Amino acid sequence: MAVTSKPVSGSVSGASGAAGTLSAAVAPKRVQPVKLWALLGVGWLALMAYVYVNWITGPDFKRVPAGPTPLPGWMKTELTALEIVLPILAIGFIYWLFVRPWRREGRVGVDGLFVVAFFFMFFQDPLSAYAQPWFTYNSYLIQYGSWVAGVPGMTAFHRGGAMVNEPLLIIPAVYAIALVIANGYGCLVMRRIRSWRPQTSAPSLIAMLLVAMMCFDFVFEGLIMLPLGIWEYPGGHWAILWPHSYHKYPFEETITFAAILTVTASVRFFRDDKGHTVIERGIEELRMSENKKIGLRLLALVAFVNLTMTCCYTIPNTLMSLSQPSWPKDLQQRSYLTDYVCGAGTNRLCPGSAIPIVRNGGAYAGPGGRLVVPRGARLPGIVPFKLSG
Repeated sequence: MAVTSKPVSGSVSGASGAAGTLSAAVAPKRVQPVKLWALLGVGWLALMAYVYVNWITGPDFKRVPAGPTPLPGWMKTELTALEIVLPILAIGFIYWLFVRPWRREGRVGVDGLFVVAFFFMFFQDPLSAYAQPWFTYNSYLIQYGSWVAGVPGMTAFHRGGAMVNEPLLIIPAVYAIALVIANGYGCLVMRRIRSWRPQTSAPSLIAMLLVAMMCFDFVFEGLIMLPLGIWEYPGGHWAILWPHSYHKYPFEETITFAAILTVTASVRFFRDDKGHTVIERGIEELRMSENKKIGLRLLALVAFVNLTMTCCYTIPNTLMSLSQPSWPKDLQQRSYLTDYVCGAGTNRLCPGSAIPIVRNGGAYAGPGGRLVVPRGARLPGIVPFKLSG
């Protein structure tokens, strides 16, 4: 009698197939990293919306005056020109890199996502003045104070018409334009290094990129933007250029801003074979329309660039602002660069090594170093030692 193994084989195969189906059914679904980043992006946009509404509907939504100091004619001309040209360029960048490929091909490249994400990173620009102002903007520009006043728990001095302002036409455009250019420059530097020394490791490549980005910021801010009088760093430490000028260029700005550029350029450079960054990891495994994938990738990059700025720039500079050198007299003499946070036109001395930190609503150093206690504030007394049990 012949014995065939076919039924047995079929039974085993069927059993293993059923087991495989069962295990696949009960196996937990893996959460893709891009979804986690996108969720963080949604939370960040919600925070932005809350802060903006809090600012616009509050008492601090008020223009900071430029004051009595006349601006040089050349400065007025270039500031007005920049308020016209830079927004147009930023819209062009966003259209060319994001909108145009999306409409033509139904897809968006990494540069298109970055240009929009960098635009949303503009929200963080004033946040390192959370504890004490250490930078200022030219009050001649179009502005209505700053939304940092709408951030819960802000301790730095502020009130409507006297606070670090935020130019609404120039600075968002600068983020969208300059950071995309810096990203491309950083990737070009890394490609050149790799072609020159193919054996260069990733950590060494990133270290050399940091130096290149410091050079980029030295030219961009130190030699161009600060002398133009758009923004200044009077409270910065370790001045590299012009320590006694209104456009003092401090070392901490060099290293912290270069750190942002290094991280974002590295993420753009080290992509997979599909052109996706590590932040977008897992996007190809998701079953959804291309438009939804674009939205998910964009939310993920919004979260990533803002987390990068928080860790590399906002937190370090906020901590360093707690102790500042004296602000240059050349800046204090220009009312359009003080934002009325201190100096002439106020009764508060500007920050310095011997000046206590000014808390909103707290006591501060007035003219001659006299302690000024605002109405309603109360200084604590000295509690005597207990002398008996």
